[in-house]
Amino acid sequence: MVSDSNLHLDGIAGILDQLHGAALLWDPEASEPVWMNRGAAEVTAEWDPDWRRHFLPESTGGSDTPATIQAKAHGVDRSVRARCVDLDVDGEPRLLVHFDMPTRRTVEDELTLTATYVEALSRHTAAGLLVLTADGVVLHATARVLEQFDLTRGELVGRPITDHAAVTAGDADGWSSVVEAMDPIATVQLALKTPSPRTPEFLGGTLERVPQRPDHELLLSVYDISDRVRREQQRSRDAEHQNYLARYNVMGDLAMAVAHELGQPLTAARNFLAVTRSAMSPPPESPSAISPPSISETDRADTARYGLDGADRQIDRAASIITSMRRFVGHVDHAQEEIDLNVIVEECLYFIGLRAEDSSVTVEFDRAAEPVPVRCERVLTGQVILNLCFNAVDEMAASPEPVRTIGLRTRSEGGLGIFAVEDRGRGFTGDPFTDPFTSKDNGSGIGLALSYRIITRQDGEIWAKRLAVGSEFGFALPAVPDPAGRR
Repeated sequence: MVSDSNLHLDGIAGILDQLHGAALLWDPEASEPVWMNRGAAEVTAEWDPDWRRHFLPESTGGSDTPATIQAKAHGVDRSVRARCVDLDVDGEPRLLVHFDMPTRRTVEDELTLTATYVEALSRHTAAGLLVLTADGVVLHATARVLEQFDLTRGELVGRPITDHAAVTAGDADGWSSVVEAMDPIATVQLALKTPSPRTPEFLGGTLERVPQRPDHELLLSVYDISDRVRREQQRSRDAEHQNYLARYNVMGDLAMAVAHELGQPLTAARNFLAVTRSAMSPPPESPSAISPPSISETDRADTARYGLDGADRQIDRAASIITSMRRFVGHVDHAQEEIDLNVIVEECLYFIGLRAEDSSVTVEFDRAAEPVPVRCERVLTGQVILNLCFNAVDEMAASPEPVRTIGLRTRSEGGLGIFAVEDRGRGFTGDPFTDPFTSKDNGSGIGLALSYRIITRQDGEIWAKRLAVGSEFGFALPAVPDPAGRR
């Protein structure tokens, strides 16, 4: 090492302490600083200790040479540029290292500039940013967020976010539940409690933890999803309306069938009761010279018993019709359930038979040997079966009587539960599921279009096929394992 002077630390320490910036004396052999001024001590106290291993300058021969101190603070790069000079201090070779120390004002200016950039960026994006505590108190909000909430910074910052919006994330409802549901982030929805004409009704976004303070601060990005929520609400209302139409259809069809079928037992019961009443009434006084043949009390009792027994049978028949209707429409909530498709078809067979008997149509059911388990809305799926079968019956009613037969079948194929009905009628033209109204005189007008929506909304498929003679209508629903573990 070359040196032009022999200095003493006591003599230069005061001078180096007055330098602007940071200065230290480095021992090249020990690779350690042997002295630092106040500025260097403040700066290096924030650095990770590894900086000493990365600072290994070579002798400069007394010249003023640039160097780089590679340092980190809390894992963040804090490397700085320095100037190095070789010196002899108290007879030992030392390296004087001098570097500028950022002033507090410089740091504040940089932070202010960074905040300005973030604010400018947020104003040109649809998303707003909030920093919140783990308890949901707003620590910081960008200008975009203030516009979205229509609040001043003082009205939003420092207050819980739940004062202004209801926070949900899937099934999690409320701030604490949403935070617990983060894994590691949560997709959230905010419903503003007091939206104004200038604000959205709903905000959506992502909640995540601030990496440097994961247990204390959370970052929430939000953007307007009001249109999307309104569309979802409209779809929900449409689905409810479809359910109403389906319920209206099924009740109308059943009412016509039941009214027709109840007429016969009620009329017969009335006739039997009339026979009973006649048998129990005393014979009228006859002005004729010829007296009517007398009826013994035994005959009267037998006749009355016959009439009552007949009326009782007819009332039982009427009751069975009502019971069948109740069993079919008993699931009025339209909740999806796992059920054997065969069961739904068998529930419908009674009413299909009523419609078919009136038109002298034979119904054949090719039932799957094993259960056909599907997940569906029981009554709505039954409505589809009724619609398809009633259409087939009505088609066959216009055919010659020897061929008036429709065939129903159920199957499990390829992970699907399948129902189909075939007729031997005149076939169809076009796509029958796209026509909003029927051309039949006695049709409800929305049967097939509604059937299409019911099946497709349950992730199923519905079809119509032209056969060599007649048509096939059917649908397929995703199958589920049955209780015995079969598919």
